[in-house]
Amino acid sequence: MHKMPALLLALPAVIVFAAPVPVLAQEDVDDAVAYAGWRAAFDAGDTAKAVKLAGEYMSKFPKGKYADYLGKWLAQNGPAQKTPLQAAFEAKDTKKIAELGRAHMKANPQDVATAIQLAWNVRPDIKLATDIDAFSRQAIKLLEAGTLPKGDSFDKNQTLAWLHQNLGMVAAAQKKVDVALKEYASSSSLAPKNAGIVGSNLRACGRLHSTKLNAAVAKYSELQGAGAAEAELTAATGAISAAADDVIDCWGRLMALAQDNPDVASLTKGIDQALAGVYAQRHPEDPDGLDALIQSFRK
Repeated sequence: MHKMPALLLALPAVIVFAAPVPVLAQEDVDDAVAYAGWRAAFDAGDTAKAVKLAGEYMSKFPKGKYADYLGKWLAQNGPAQKTPLQAAFEAKDTKKIAELGRAHMKANPQDVATAIQLAWNVRPDIKLATDIDAFSRQAIKLLEAGTLPKGDSFDKNQTLAWLHQNLGMVAAAQKKVDVALKEYASSSSLAPKNAGIVGSNLRACGRLHSTKLNAAVAKYSELQGAGAAEAELTAATGAISAAADDVIDCWGRLMALAQDNPDVASLTKGIDQALAGVYAQRHPEDPDGLDALIQSFRK
């Protein structure tokens, strides 16, 4: 029998280990899984899904292994997946937004997020008053019923505030003064600390009461010219005083708000002189009282 050399017998046994398998970081695993999901959609020819997944990949892994490739692919293929309504939003084509929006909301009456988006995007074009009113009312109805858009940052009252402001704008354009005043008041009550919303409402409120004031003055002149009875003239004078007081209240509060919130100072442009004129006619005995009144309205 062949004997093992003594030298080998003296050496300790050698255990051979397989080369270690590299362990991927969790981020690398997630990166690969996200890419695989996109690839599966791409191979299946589902471009819409592939665009969505590519966008999600770029959001999660902006410096990922496949970011350069998917970024270029998305740039070429993403725009083609925009809906006509999305394209209209981006183009700020209010007429097209309204047209497509009506069809969308008819087919998706519970889509509160789009209703809000539509109400916001058509509001700059008062020629679309009917659509501004319809989209705003639909959004208000859904919000008040508890249907809210997804997202933790959504502020229900702030949104309702400018939606009611929309309704006020529409009513004012349609010369429904009392309806407009009610909507502006509702708007301010929903967001009392939002200087932009409250300031816009106060400016509009003063203008509407100015309309009432002008109408009251015209009515008084008409009655006086017709030789109306003293009682009628007294009532007409009372209407003038009441309208003037309302103008002073709205615009006086706006001036006070602007003093505490300089970012809304632009809303007072042209208001200060008009307010001073109304106050002087209403209170000729107290020429310096306006400033004191404004200061009393401040915080």
